[in-house]
Amino acid sequence: TLRDSLWITFEVEDQSPLKWVKLLVDRNPAATDTVAPFELLLDPSAYPDTLHTLQLEASDVWDNVGRSPVLRVYFGRPQEEGDEGEGSSDSR
Repeated sequence: TLRDSLWITFEVEDQSPLKWVKLLVDRNPAATDTVAPFELLLDPSAYPDTLHTLQLEASDVWDNVGRSPVLRVYFGRPQEEGDEGEGSSDSR
């Protein structure tokens, strides 16, 4: 479960210089970096509390695009004390 913002630093190897790298959340661009070392900030509070897919894309100067394997991560914020969640009911 990912609750707090996270800086993602990674290495991308290619025979050609890289033009950009992108972080995709649920197949949608969430962050882009164009300068090595590549670092992207992921803020889970910008997304609903549920299971999401993460993937990295990288493009070289010749517009060849590579993609990482898909990673599935649950985004969720801790519940406040006494908070039983939305839609819960007390059936006493």
